[in-house]
Amino acid sequence: MEKALMARLLAAAGLTSLVSNRVYWVIAPQGVAAPYIIMSVISSVPGYTMAGKDALTESRVQVDIYAKTYASAKAISAQVKSALSGFRGGVSGVTFDGIFIASERDTFTDDASPSDLLGVSIDLMVWNKET
Repeated sequence: MEKALMARLLAAAGLTSLVSNRVYWVIAPQGVAAPYIIMSVISSVPGYTMAGKDALTESRVQVDIYAKTYASAKAISAQVKSALSGFRGGVSGVTFDGIFIASERDTFTDDASPSDLLGVSIDLMVWNKET
């Protein structure tokens, strides 16, 4: 699911025009230039029926967008939402039955330096099947 989500984002020309290929899982490399995106799986739960486990998995994925300005972070978040919100389909061997926005909030880095970054954090509910 992780590779497929990244592939879906990197295939979105509007997004890559803003962040290039700076989309990472869990942590960005040290010294990476802003803007960039970090994604993390917050939870992942397999689906079950009365007969046992089925092929469907529900995951909560947090997408953190960091940029030098609030306007830039919001522009990037709009592109992320355009690429993922409501998406259904296959990507890189994964079938997405639906990707939905669960929440969105503003954020910032707090390292007390002139390089503080502003951001937007989006929580997605991702329903997928590995094929």
